Amino acid sequence: MARYGQRQKDVAEVLGIAQPGVSARLRGQVPFDISELTILASHFGISLGELLGSQIVNETGPRPAKRDEGQNELPRLDSNQQPFD
Repeated sequence: MARYGQRQKDVAEVLGIAQPGVSARLRGQVPFDISELTILASHFGISLGELLGSQIVNETGPRPAKRDEGQNELPRLDSNQQPFD
């Protein structure tokens, strides 16, 4: 923000939130949502990729778990199974 001459108060106005909300996001206590990041990128006149930085944009997340991973067979249920009291 300082790079663009913006204060937390200015960013709060752009996002429509209170200044403490911006502070909490910058400290990592509350995540920015994608719409907020898009608004900020537009406000600063840069792309979302430039705002996030190449390290985040190019990062690959963990591979999604497969539904049956770690299970050879589904457990068999008793056809006469009763609810627990």
